[in-house]
Amino acid sequence: VGVTCGVPHRRVTALSLPNLTLGGTIPPHIGNLSFLVSLTSVAKSFYGTLPNELWQLQRLRIVDLSSGIIPGSLPDDTSGDCIMLRRLSFSFNKIRGWIPQKIGNLTELVELYLDGNNLQAGLLPSVIFNSSNIQVIILYGNHLSGHLRSSIYLPNLENLFLWQNNLCGIVPDSICNASEVTILELSKNLFSCLIPNTSGVFPNSIGNLSTSLENFYASSCQLSGGIPVGFGNLSNMIKCNLESLFGLLLGGDALEGQIPTCLANLTSLISLNLRSIRLNST
Repeated sequence: VGVTCGVPHRRVTALSLPNLTLGGTIPPHIGNLSFLVSLTSVAKSFYGTLPNELWQLQRLRIVDLSSGIIPGSLPDDTSGDCIMLRRLSFSFNKIRGWIPQKIGNLTELVELYLDGNNLQAGLLPSVIFNSSNIQVIILYGNHLSGHLRSSIYLPNLENLFLWQNNLCGIVPDSICNASEVTILELSKNLFSCLIPNTSGVFPNSIGNLSTSLENFYASSCQLSGGIPVGFGNLSNMIKCNLESLFGLLLGGDALEGQIPTCLANLTSLISLNLRSIRLNST
């Protein structure tokens, strides 16, 4: 149960261990499974630190140990020889410390999930935000501090979740070059402003996301200024789909000024929250 072997060589290629009554630690002997491609467990069955031997498996594509009880920090050599890894998930564990710089060696990485931990120290590795392959970055519910790099190159990014951290400074204009992004979640941080421009706090370049963006959340930050006319270009990328709640949430910030007429172009908008914003009566 939970063990998959390859047809030609009968070697173990996958371990899927959800909802089993297994316990204990993951032993270093896992490094002997040289044909292992996938390791997944969504049950709170394992604890202790991960063996270094895990990162020596060159065929590994998926590591998903979400909702476990893995304490400590991610080792500096997290990437190791796993250069083909495409999905890395440690959601809702007890991981603390920082995100190691060497995680950037995972050049084939498509999905990164580190949400719901206690990550807090150090800057976000710049290599995470300069990847041509990554599509999903989920880092919410930590204590990450510092600021985002000014240069962001994520041409295939679809989902970026940074909410409920301690990130500060500005959100760089270059984030608007992620032309495939569908969800931007920046809420509950300490962002003081986006890059200043004549239109106010949000750069007009957000209109570059007109064919992709479906959800944009920036509530409970420290934003100020007005809403730029570039938002009016988002009308074609917010889909009217009852299966998803597409919305523009700007509540709780220090935004001010008039409601721009460009918002009338958002014909697919389902939810617009302007709570606690100082708006002119006109």
